[in-house]
Amino acid sequence: MFAQDLHSLIGDWDYDPDRVSVRRILGIDGRLKLQMRVDLGVMQVEYRGRPDGRRVEGFATCLDYQSNRLSCYIKRCGTSLGFAISNAQCGCLRSELMQYYQRVVCLFILDAFDEAVADLDHCHRIIELCTRYGRDTVAIDAMLAIVPHLVVMNTKAVTSKLLGTGQIKAAFDRTLDGVCELLNHYCTHGTLDDYRASPQVDVLERIRLQLGTRLDADDRTRLRRALRLAVREERFEEAARLRNALQELGAWTGPPA
Repeated sequence: MFAQDLHSLIGDWDYDPDRVSVRRILGIDGRLKLQMRVDLGVMQVEYRGRPDGRRVEGFATCLDYQSNRLSCYIKRCGTSLGFAISNAQCGCLRSELMQYYQRVVCLFILDAFDEAVADLDHCHRIIELCTRYGRDTVAIDAMLAIVPHLVVMNTKAVTSKLLGTGQIKAAFDRTLDGVCELLNHYCTHGTLDDYRASPQVDVLERIRLQLGTRLDADDRTRLRRALRLAVREERFEEAARLRNALQELGAWTGPPA
């Protein structure tokens, strides 16, 4: 059996334990691949689609397969009531989620934010499907535990794209959306104390504060208007966040009239 020495492939690409080293390559099949340098060699995954390149029951991904099962069930029964994803199927979906999550880390290193957002969306859809129809509560709890990390990574990817085109206000707003997503997550799958203690919330708040210092006077005026509207419509959680944003910018002048 022929085997190729990895040293001929790695060349002078030395392993650095202090940073993640990633590169794109063109595979012999003509498709893009991602390679990550690890301590004992190289890990390679597909650049798009399922990272390991395998099909699942004839479908491109495990998520596609289970989504098709659900669609067929609804078409046959007229409802999703009674549809279930077994423990083994949950396990397959969880494994696929982790493949996508690990690839997102590589994509961030390459500033490939569009691809990262697509992979993060795939992860969210797996979690949503398993949470709704899965039977394996242990696997579901493990997946829910990484949701805050997914929210932070998605927010960072989108804000990085917006900042790249000079859209500071839109990036600032996206951080607020990310905080709202975390609040909804912890209210549904945890407690307000979990939200208050979340390091992921702290990360987004720090990003928001940094972006806030770059807002101009017109943006601060829009924040005040948004605060008045939130109070008028009794959206008090959002109002509190907007008030905090104005305070951090030194633009808080008291309760809105």
